[in-house]
Amino acid sequence: VVIGDDVALGTQLNGVDFVGLGENSNWYFSTKASAPTTTDLTVDDDGDADFRTVQGALNYVMQHVAQDTPATIMVKDGVYNELLYLRNKNFVTIQGESRENTIIQYDNFESKNGGSGGSEAPGTGTPGGGRSVFLVEGADLLTLTKLTLKNTHMRSNLYSNQAETIYFNSPNRLVARDANFISEQDTY
Repeated sequence: VVIGDDVALGTQLNGVDFVGLGENSNWYFSTKASAPTTTDLTVDDDGDADFRTVQGALNYVMQHVAQDTPATIMVKDGVYNELLYLRNKNFVTIQGESRENTIIQYDNFESKNGGSGGSEAPGTGTPGGGRSVFLVEGADLLTLTKLTLKNTHMRSNLYSNQAETIYFNSPNRLVARDANFISEQDTY
């Protein structure tokens, strides 16, 4: 990876002005040779897996697995700092490796990402709003097992503090087994 010295002006890393990365930076990445061909997917932030993020696996399922075809996402132990959304996909199971050590968390709240979803930003396929860590819309039989969902936002008089862990904006079924849902307020 090469990044020119004029790409991020006025930026510091560890107190030092960023001056770009040259050809000898030894910063690299690799991609898988092909996309998964199964509905059983694995997420691991640092090991052998189909995806590095839970949202990456959810995006794959929403785009490549038929609405009513079951899909399972196995999430290895780790702390995944990310926002999640699932829209119009039924029979998804997200299974952690362990309740205490598979943690999906983020600091999200009304003043940061207002609203509870309900619409897409035009042309993006992403939620038009959502103050929860996990926004679910139009899904049936979402199963969450052996994991922890946590909204790390701490109440403050400076913000509008509505901050759910999961917002299940769906008239259908959500199943949670051996799971923690943690937030300072408005958890579900």
